Amino acid sequence: MEEKKLTYEQAITQLEQLAQQMEQGSVPIDELATKLREAQNLIKFCREQLTDADKSVQKILNPEEA
Repeated sequence: MEEKKLTYEQAITQLEQLAQQMEQGSVPIDELATKLREAQNLIKFCREQLTDADKSVQKILNPEEA
């Protein structure tokens, strides 16, 4: 996964696909740990994107606090 070129929407889509695969049991047990790590990385990426977006919005709404 290339996080630098990944958009938030793409990360969410990938995360949804991983979750669906795991829920359906279509992930072989040998790949489960790898898929879980990938999901964790996607979650971390999404949190960082949301935090950055929130900071940007706060700066716009409260320019005197920046």
